[in-house]
Amino acid sequence: LCFPLQVGNACKGELLITCSDLPAFEPYKDYIRNFCFMVAVILEERQQRHIRESHLITLEQQVQERTSQLQSQVSERIRAEQQVLALLVEAEHARGALLGILEDQRQAAVELRESETRFRTVFDGSGDGMFVLDLASRKFVMSNAACSRMLGFAPEEFRNLSTPDLHLPEDVPFISEQIGKLMNGGAGVRRDIRFKRRDGSTFFADLNPALITLGNKKGVLVAFRDITERLLAEEALRTLSLQLSRAEDAERHRIARELHDSTGQKLASLAMTVGILQDAAGSAPRKMEKMFADCLATIEQCALEIRTVSYLLHPPLLDELGLAIAIRDYVEGFSKRSGIRVEL
Repeated sequence: LCFPLQVGNACKGELLITCSDLPAFEPYKDYIRNFCFMVAVILEERQQRHIRESHLITLEQQVQERTSQLQSQVSERIRAEQQVLALLVEAEHARGALLGILEDQRQAAVELRESETRFRTVFDGSGDGMFVLDLASRKFVMSNAACSRMLGFAPEEFRNLSTPDLHLPEDVPFISEQIGKLMNGGAGVRRDIRFKRRDGSTFFADLNPALITLGNKKGVLVAFRDITERLLAEEALRTLSLQLSRAEDAERHRIARELHDSTGQKLASLAMTVGILQDAAGSAPRKMEKMFADCLATIEQCALEIRTVSYLLHPPLLDELGLAIAIRDYVEGFSKRSGIRVEL
């Protein structure tokens, strides 16, 4: 006899049973078909779960690739702007020295003012917040419009501020340490840094500092970009992944409970019924007694397999005693079933 393992139009395999007495086997066909259906349902669920996990992995890879591309593009753009702005900042401070030059150098001063205009156009027109910090006084020399918009300070107010005014007290030691590294020729900070607005609210930004020379003084040209939306998107992705994991665990728990509470009880009832029939047969022929014994053995094997599948889908000890004990019990059960020695 051939029983398909089928759910809807999807066939997962076949169960072949050899029987010498078909009329006697006829009452058990429906039970076997139900058993095959349950096995097919479990196989289909595993296949769908694997597909969902594959889609999630693909989505995470795409997000990581896109994030890497955007970060690379932003870094290239900021580096290019820093190179231009560093030159223009030096020209800005050189302008004060050129104002006292003799009349025959007036044309050079005019050209310098034109250079300043171009610098201001690029500096103020940038979408990223930018400011220049004097390392000696730790005061801000200049800032652009985007910086004022993001932090809430007017340019005149900003020039009277220092580093502690833009960061939380617990972050100031780290910022000072990084400025010290810059002064010694170290790498600039590129990790997420908290900024404090004028109203006291905070936001995270990608920071890109560069050491520059302001006349005969050293300064830091800093470009920063608000990454609040990106952090919220990453948090939403982590929340979605957690929700998906919890949904998969709940579904495994539901299937395990249904197998144990419904199908397992039906098999137990069937075993009792076959046992009663075996007792009622009395002195039945030896062949019939063997058939009863084979039926009971098959039912017990089915019940054992269902209990095993239910346990593997969602071990009950996981909810009752925790992960550590559930893993230890699972390893011991695997060793008993497979005969393979496992050390935990």
